[in-house]
Amino acid sequence: MNAVRSASRSPLVGVVGAKVVTFPVSAVCGLLWLRLVIGHLSTADYAFVAVVVGLQFVLYLLDFGTSSTVLEEAGRYRVHRDLRPVASALGRAWRVIVLGNLVLLLVATGLALAGAWGPALGFPEESRVAGLGIVATLAVNLVTRPMALGTALVVGLGRPSAAPWAQALAALVSVGLVAWCVAVDAPLPLIVITPVLGQTVAALVPLAMSARLAPGVLRAALRETVRRAGQGRRLRDLAVPMLLIQVIAPLGTGLDRVVLSHVSTVEAVAVFALAAQLAASAESFITVLQPALWAQFAEARAHGGMLAALRLSYDYVRRLWPLGVVFGAAFTVAAYLVAPVVADGRLDVPFVLCLIFGATYPLAVVHIILGNALTDPAGLRSQVALLMVMTPLNVGLTLALSPSLGASGPALATLVTGAIHLPLLWLLARRRMREVVVSPAGTAPAPAHAVRGEPSDA
Repeated sequence: MNAVRSASRSPLVGVVGAKVVTFPVSAVCGLLWLRLVIGHLSTADYAFVAVVVGLQFVLYLLDFGTSSTVLEEAGRYRVHRDLRPVASALGRAWRVIVLGNLVLLLVATGLALAGAWGPALGFPEESRVAGLGIVATLAVNLVTRPMALGTALVVGLGRPSAAPWAQALAALVSVGLVAWCVAVDAPLPLIVITPVLGQTVAALVPLAMSARLAPGVLRAALRETVRRAGQGRRLRDLAVPMLLIQVIAPLGTGLDRVVLSHVSTVEAVAVFALAAQLAASAESFITVLQPALWAQFAEARAHGGMLAALRLSYDYVRRLWPLGVVFGAAFTVAAYLVAPVVADGRLDVPFVLCLIFGATYPLAVVHIILGNALTDPAGLRSQVALLMVMTPLNVGLTLALSPSLGASGPALATLVTGAIHLPLLWLLARRRMREVVVSPAGTAPAPAHAVRGEPSDA
């Protein structure tokens, strides 16, 4: 009975419950988006759109790692109830994001004027359209990315279910916009930016929630954008390694479409893009836990140090990895059955490709738990070192396997790399456990609710 009560009080139960409710909305909208785009465009045009939209993983890097500090300080706020560190972290993050994105937008505009985007993406005949799509995406992202910190803030303040609801709203807005684009036969650059426009609208909701959960935080954060004292070092300690992780980690998979466009056929790009989109929609069930886990581990560290966070992570791994196996098997079957319907029979997604994607989910569950437990500065630096080895390995395997295996090559490269990476991450966690046990900071006893994963009363 106590175990049931403890599980029901865990913040992860709330976020998973919200995801169960919102996932059908997000999944259906994602499938409709694909169906509308594939049905409206030729295979070559869809392959081009898939490459450009696939590169939008970069947009999540353009908070420059600052969301990590916002999550950390918001999680600590639930223990200490001090608004100043949260406002300082948020205000400085806004300043970094706006200035950084302005520079990138100017660089992208210069490359577009030079006609460099088309050849770089493997579509030299689409240089003008590619340039317009990239510049328009970055222009919208200049507004979206500072607003998106509201999700990290709200999750850290104890409302992790805000993340899946925001994703569902973004999906609804995106599919509505692409339906309008299809109806009016809008140019390709407008179709390309519909996902990021959906994120812009959805970001308004967490911002409104944060104003209620921590009154005065947004006003104080705006003042912090012009100040230079305070939490600068703490921002760097977490944001810099987190930025490196955000830059390095997605390169292994984010460049898959670009590699295929250079070494394989247009049909292989389209098949892989469809399967990867289905996999990303399903994986959102796992990735939605990331901000909630970070905030909970931050609260555990505030109560009982790194030892409490690591113990909590082992408990989660034991309970959740079997669910990853079941989830991966279900995805394999569902994706194989759904893909022909989404593609209207125009693309043949092989079962082995669905199976490879499905096999990555148990690894992803354990990785996201351990990775978020190791979010102190030392743990993040160690994760950067691991990724500097794993990501080149992934890209190298993709280049080696894609010419012969086509669409299955990048997926298999990701699976093999993940199978190598996970044991190394586990050894890193064990080493950190031994370090904190023998250090004075690691001997502080953790409160029971921090170890069990229950929220505090704060």
